[in-house]
Amino acid sequence: MSNLRLKVYEEVLEEMAVESAHFCFESLAVPRDAVNAAFLSERRHLAYNYFTKLLLEHRCQNVENAVMYADAKSRLKEDNFLEYLVVEMNLGVPFRKGFTPRRVLKKVEQMDSKTDDLLQVTDLLTGCVNNRLGHQASERKQRLRRKAEDLGLISDGNIWVWQPTSREP
Repeated sequence: MSNLRLKVYEEVLEEMAVESAHFCFESLAVPRDAVNAAFLSERRHLAYNYFTKLLLEHRCQNVENAVMYADAKSRLKEDNFLEYLVVEMNLGVPFRKGFTPRRVLKKVEQMDSKTDDLLQVTDLLTGCVNNRLGHQASERKQRLRRKAEDLGLISDGNIWVWQPTSREP
C-alpha cells in the first residue's frame, strides 16, 4: 500500500466516522479450523451462504423491507445465494424461531465491488477486521486498522467471532 493510498483510506475512514449515523458495519469471522472443510468439499459456497444468513439473522432484528447489496463474486451456476437469503430471512428463520414471518429482505442484488464505493468501503473494513483478528498485515495496514478502531468503526461490538456449539452425544 502506497503512502498516497494510505492517506486516502484514512480520510475515507474519518469521513465514515463523521457520517456514522448513515451506515452500519457488522462482521462475522469464522475461524478456518472451526469448519470441517472435508464436509464441504466442492461446495464451499454453501458455507458462505449459510454464514451470511447467520450474520443477518443475528444482527438485523429491527430491519424490514431492506435491499441488500452483495458483491458479485464469480458464482457457480447451482449457487442460489440471492434467493436463499431472501427465503431464509423472510420465512425460514422466523418459522424456526416460532415467529410470524415478516419481510426482512425485499431483495438481494449483486454489485461489482470494483465499481461500487460502498462495497469498497466494506472491503476496507473487512480487511481491518482480519488484521484485528491476527491475520498478518503490513505496518500500513495495521496503522489503518488502528485508525478504524480509534474512530469506533470496528470493535468487539460489531465483530462476531463464530464458534461452533459443542453438543455431546
